[in-house]
Amino acid sequence: MLQKVWAASGGQCGRYLAASMALQLDVLERHGELVPDQDRYSAGVRAELLAMSSATIDRYLRGAKARDQITGKSTLQTAVN
Repeated sequence: MLQKVWAASGGQCGRYLAASMALQLDVLERHGELVPDQDRYSAGVRAELLAMSSATIDRYLRGAKARDQITGKSTLQTAVN
């Protein structure tokens, strides 16, 4: 479940993901991506996700971050002299 939330958040670091976890879960539930009592997602799992520290999130996601790097385009342009 944590990997699903992380991917849906755009690959946020543990600090930001921990701070926005409640919002992320609410949005995923509202859109039917996480359904209570289906696919191993339950009230207990939700409570565990909400209680996780940022360090724990980063530790659990270490393998996923290395394997599934989420990348995007930067809109920052640098000046060339």
